[in-house]
Amino acid sequence: MILIGSNMTKIIAISLLGILLIGSNSCKKITNPNNNGEVKDTLSYDFLNTRIFIEFFDANTNNHINSNGSDHLKVELKGGSKDAIADIIGLQKEIYYPENGFISFGILPEYNPSISSPINFTLIASINNYLMTSREIKISEVGDYYIKISMVNIDNPPEGIAVKTADGIGNLYDGFLRDDVEISTENEEAKITIHGGTRLLNSDTNNLNGKLNISLFYYNLDYDQSFESFSGGIIGTIEENNSIENALFYPGGYVTIKVYDSDGKEGAFIESKSIDLYVKIASELINPKTGLSYQSGDIINLIRYDDNAGTWIYEKSDTVKIDDNGILYVNTTTASLNNISLSNYKINFCTDASGFSITGNCQQDQTIQLSGILRKSDDDSFISNITLVGNKSEALYFSGNIGNNSAYIDWLTITGSCEINQAYNPTTIENMCLGPDVDINLMKGAGDLKSIEATFLGRCSSDTNYIILPSFGLWVKNIDAVTDWKWYSMEKGKAQIYDLTIGQTYIFGVYFDGVWKEWRATIREDSKLDFNIEFSDGICNDVFGIF
Repeated sequence: MILIGSNMTKIIAISLLGILLIGSNSCKKITNPNNNGEVKDTLSYDFLNTRIFIEFFDANTNNHINSNGSDHLKVELKGGSKDAIADIIGLQKEIYYPENGFISFGILPEYNPSISSPINFTLIASINNYLMTSREIKISEVGDYYIKISMVNIDNPPEGIAVKTADGIGNLYDGFLRDDVEISTENEEAKITIHGGTRLLNSDTNNLNGKLNISLFYYNLDYDQSFESFSGGIIGTIEENNSIENALFYPGGYVTIKVYDSDGKEGAFIESKSIDLYVKIASELINPKTGLSYQSGDIINLIRYDDNAGTWIYEKSDTVKIDDNGILYVNTTTASLNNISLSNYKINFCTDASGFSITGNCQQDQTIQLSGILRKSDDDSFISNITLVGNKSEALYFSGNIGNNSAYIDWLTITGSCEINQAYNPTTIENMCLGPDVDINLMKGAGDLKSIEATFLGRCSSDTNYIILPSFGLWVKNIDAVTDWKWYSMEKGKAQIYDLTIGQTYIFGVYFDGVWKEWRATIREDSKLDFNIEFSDGICNDVFGIF
């Protein structure tokens, strides 16, 4: 393992250099195509066999979440397997910084993900003016994985998420609230009351003081954006009665409660009293305990999400009621802040990897990216967005697991040399526990698009005798497109890029170690794409052992 900032870094880097040097075809002489035929030593940087590519986007605008001046998107990893994960360049850090909405990780060589020994960790993402979000990630097969994470802008939420903010309310003395404070969403889909005498503390168990600034978020589960945006997701783990199980959740209502004091400290715990909570319950979604939609008299669980543990925690059970207008609701109490769901769930009875195989008559593209929405078969509700990437001649994997639950994938339209065969869209998944891999049928697309091999050569200014051949993710988009980045696999400095149009200009970008590098090129009939990557002295020293 490579630990940045450690005295061991350079020693371990020398070991890594040994891996690079003794690996198959790792070090050989090649002609530098950009330097008058000069011969250079090369290091093939390809020791991370399992890669995880993550894309962060705004839940409302779909734009990537970028740094804004000194305000950076931050990613922290938690969980038992976090020591297995490193930035795609091979460095481990306490905090990682995505750029241009992308970050790439790899699993270190000494760890080998398998069904019997999966790599489990929790990713926590935060940036000012957005709700912090958390995702549990499970990797149980070697391969490439792609995860899209939606984040909610507090000032500009997507349709389906109602926000009510009340600033400067209540009075705190030594952490205790003097009088009741109440806040509800505009149409009263959700309401909370924090009673006088309640003590509020932050995560360090320090008292909150002064006035309260409270935000209440209600997620209307008629909208995919609501499911997509709440922390924890629909696939995850649940802790109940000291037992932890993998589960598929069937939420009826979801809220986020954010409380800050005058000094900006965030409330994490309450003592002495409970919060009164009212939440409207979705009447069209299935209660897995009955097999019917939620209705008055049903028992529903109140669970809270622990961002640090990446686990849903059972708190209590409540009864669904109905008002005079036929609206279902739950009126309850809770001792929790942050993310609360009223949800029942099904236990997943296997942890097999969600594997997919490409079939059909499309022979053009080798690297493939397919995106869609995974939905429950019983009520068509949103489970997760799903993106599969990799070589289409090999199995493709999804980081979530739906176990023995029936679901289907609505594939998004792709245009190019290979397209989804609409006769097989949606793709039904009856039971991931039964195996084998789920088939996805592709057909030859319309049009005669250009395919080009791009070469990426890494360099260290401290020793120009070496060329590094990296194995990163590559993203490409037309210069006129806003969000349509397409992923390709780069291996040992080579990436085959498909579906380019002659005469059009494209942006080519890579991420590593909190850095985003991009290039622009206009495609010609005889185009040859060669790009140089100048690595920092720190990376050259700590990763490649080049001084």
